[in-house]
This record gives sequence, structure tokens and C-alpha cells, in this order.
Amino acid sequence: MEHKIAIVAFAGEPACFAHALLNGLDMQARGWEVKLIIEGMATALVKDLAEAEAPFAPLYAKAKTSGLVDCVCRACATKTGALAAAEAQGFG
Repeated sequence: MEHKIAIVAFAGEPACFAHALLNGLDMQARGWEVKLIIEGMATALVKDLAEAEAPFAPLYAKAKTSGLVDCVCRACATKTGALAAAEAQGFG
């Protein structure tokens, strides 16, 4: 059976976002097709986690490198002040 999963992260809490990343990476490791969609207050984390010293930054970098992160909501990123960071990371 083929698994295709979409994980939508809305919450701006880093621990909640980390769970979305961990679950997505775990599913990818099982050979499933998984994409993470970043919406709502979670878009602010795109800016925060781009800084290497931020908690969960290495996990976020791994998720981006693996192709897990599919897109970031432009409207939400504008609202949270993270649009420039999202665009700089290729999510424009």
C-alpha cells in the first residue's frame, strides 16, 4: 500500500512544530511520501529556526534538506513577519 501524507503545522509552539518535523521525517524513513505545509503562527518559526542556535534548528534543517517542507503560507508568513525568511529559504 502506498502512503501519501500531508502534515499541516499551524501552532507556533516550537515543541509542537518539532513533533510535526519528527513525525514527518519518521514517515519518510519508512518510505512514505510526506509533505509538511506550514500555516498560521507556525510560519514565524521559519524565521526563528533558520538561526543555528535556535532550539530544534538542526531538526528543521534536516527536514528542509530531505524535502519534507513543501510550502509556507505567504499570507500567514506576512502576518507573522517571516515572509522574507521564508522567501530566503526558497518558500516564496
